[in-house]
Amino acid sequence: MKLPRGKVAEAVGFTLLYMAIARLSVLTLVEDGITVMWPVAGLSLGVLLLRGRWLWIFIVLGALGANLLAGLDPPLALCLALAHGLEMYLAAVLLSTGVDFSPSLHRFKDILFLGMVSLGTTAVGATLAALSFWWVGPPGVSPWWVARTWWLADQLSVWILTPVVLILSRTGLPRKTTGEWLLLLVFLALLGVMGWRVFLTPFEGHWLDLPYLTFPMLLWIALRFGPFGTVLGNLLVGTVAIVGTLSGRGVFMIMSEPNLSLQLYLGTAPLTSLLLAVITEDRRRNAELARSNQQWLQATLRAARAATWEWDAIGDHMTRSVNHDLLFGLPETRSDWNREDFLCRIHPEDRPRVSEELERALRGDGSYEAEFRVPQPDGSVRWLAFRATPRRQKERCVGLSGVVLDITQRKQQEQVLSESEHRFQRLADTAPVLLWMWAQDTGCTYLNRPWLDFTRRPLAEQLGEGWLEDVHPEDRLRRLAALQEATRARQPFEVEYRLRHHTGDYHWMLEQAVPRFAGESFLGFIGACADVQRLKEAEGLVQERSNRLAELNAELARSNADLEQFAYVTSHDLREPIRMVASYGELLERRYGDRLDERGHKYLGYIIEGALRLRDLVDDLLAYSRAGRGDQQPVESSVEQVLQRVQVTLHQAIEESEAQLLHGALPTVESLPSQLEVLLQNLIENAIKFRSAAPPRITVLARECPDGWEFEVQDNGIGIEPQYLERIFGLFQRLHSREQYPGTGMGLAICKRIVERHGGRIWATSVPGQGTSIHFTLRQKPRPAGGPRALA
Repeated sequence: MKLPRGKVAEAVGFTLLYMAIARLSVLTLVEDGITVMWPVAGLSLGVLLLRGRWLWIFIVLGALGANLLAGLDPPLALCLALAHGLEMYLAAVLLSTGVDFSPSLHRFKDILFLGMVSLGTTAVGATLAALSFWWVGPPGVSPWWVARTWWLADQLSVWILTPVVLILSRTGLPRKTTGEWLLLLVFLALLGVMGWRVFLTPFEGHWLDLPYLTFPMLLWIALRFGPFGTVLGNLLVGTVAIVGTLSGRGVFMIMSEPNLSLQLYLGTAPLTSLLLAVITEDRRRNAELARSNQQWLQATLRAARAATWEWDAIGDHMTRSVNHDLLFGLPETRSDWNREDFLCRIHPEDRPRVSEELERALRGDGSYEAEFRVPQPDGSVRWLAFRATPRRQKERCVGLSGVVLDITQRKQQEQVLSESEHRFQRLADTAPVLLWMWAQDTGCTYLNRPWLDFTRRPLAEQLGEGWLEDVHPEDRLRRLAALQEATRARQPFEVEYRLRHHTGDYHWMLEQAVPRFAGESFLGFIGACADVQRLKEAEGLVQERSNRLAELNAELARSNADLEQFAYVTSHDLREPIRMVASYGELLERRYGDRLDERGHKYLGYIIEGALRLRDLVDDLLAYSRAGRGDQQPVESSVEQVLQRVQVTLHQAIEESEAQLLHGALPTVESLPSQLEVLLQNLIENAIKFRSAAPPRITVLARECPDGWEFEVQDNGIGIEPQYLERIFGLFQRLHSREQYPGTGMGLAICKRIVERHGGRIWATSVPGQGTSIHFTLRQKPRPAGGPRALA
């Protein structure tokens, strides 16, 4: 046999312990190796039930060793050991698997099962022992005597010692106060004194020598201290009785068969007291369970705001549970109620209906159900629900049994829900859209008034799947597919389809729907349909006009491109004749100036000045045209490097005006570097040109803005009046005469065209007499770091 892991030491220890106890038992032999009580039988069965049936083979080994040590022949020793082992194994198997047995012995049937199974299994063992003596035992030994003595010895051991092992191992020491432990010790001491008087003193014929004098004390211990105290008392009395009888003393010595009388006593007194202890303990446990259940029921009723009641119709008496009177707004009392007491506490408007329901239930027309209001002492009203079933006796209703529930909160919620439904109904019927509800199992469950007005069909015809008849046949499958896909995904959906108007025309509808849930349960969808027929018609018109506008824009773009090309070519071709006029005018002045009078010099000056002004104007027109040309692609440009090139270009003008040019941290932007240089150069030239008496101070700053980089060119010049801040960006716009400030009036127009070419905008702020700031935006790049520093 393969032992469970870690059980070898336990098996060896158990075998040695068995042999030791058996050896001690042998010291009290009666005759032919048979004892009055075989202690190891009860101990072995307890161990098998607690530690496992696998130990049975070691019972055989222990019994074999004990028998051999007692001097029995090996064949007889082996047969008796096997008989004892099989007896214990069979009892353990039947108790563990054959019946509803608990080793804790806390039920009456556990004691009965233990006694009944042991009666049978010890009889089996006794039979095997008798056969062993008949087969290999010494001659002259009565098999019947062997079987009877074996059976009584093992049976008494099971009845006395097995409960001791099971109860002490399963329950341990019970929780008792010091006073209770002292009282138990006192009773055990008294029981020991009685046992000494009955079983250990010579028999004198006194009434104190009666063998069952210990019975009252055993029964009292069983009633007072339960199974734990009982097994201790049984062990004490059994030990004293065995020792006294086997030593030739005590009341049983006057009997013809003292050992048999002892065994009968040990078979009745311990078993009776243990049964009484278990029954008493079971009743005590049931009483505690009943009290616990009652407390739990009362707590549950209070938590659920409920109560139970019974009404005896014959005696007109109403029995109420805890919390009942509190639900009626009354103090918790035990005063009697009758039918009139019950009805008078109901709201007057509900009283007739409740009374009628009560009469109907008493007639046997079904269960009693009523919901009614009960006025409270503080003036409020509480809703209660009564549920009851009739109690019948010989086909006659003799009363009602039921519960009462506080449904005030439910009624309030129902009222809120009803008001919410009414509000929804009003809102839905006045909504400017068509509303519907759809459930997965039943289809369409609701259509609002605008929907019904739109289709002019009865509501009943459109519920379920009837509404699909009004959907255009070409759109029906698409509409159903959108619904099915949204149902699988439990997601909102949107779809357009045509719905038949009551006039017969189909209108385009834009439908949007969202899923409805109750907790995690999917209920369906609620949706709205907007009539977008006019929108669809408008979309067609808008599309037609958009196409026409695109054609016009294309024509305008071609015209602008042709115009820009013409302006560019014209400006380029005019530069040469203008250059010749100016050059020959200057040559004429140098060679023939001494031949001209004052008027001639004056006229010649007009010619040269006009040619130079015309040249500047043509150059500016050419620059303006170039600023609008889109034949170049933007690249990443460092604004700081562009500004440095401008500073080099304007170096002479900066030195002559003693201007100071500053800038903050400047970013890298996407631009046309040449146009960005023209932009900054024009702005800085204007700042130098329109300076005040103080030396010019020009600052270029940059900061991020939502749509890119915003740049600012500040100066401390003469400033601009507010009414001219937008005018200055137009073509040929001048605020001063040419004698005061020369120029063509094209500089800021060119700047505006360059900024717009880069997708930005340009504007000006100014304080007359203090300076002007020109702002413009360009595309965004990462923010730079660093503070202002002088560039020149």
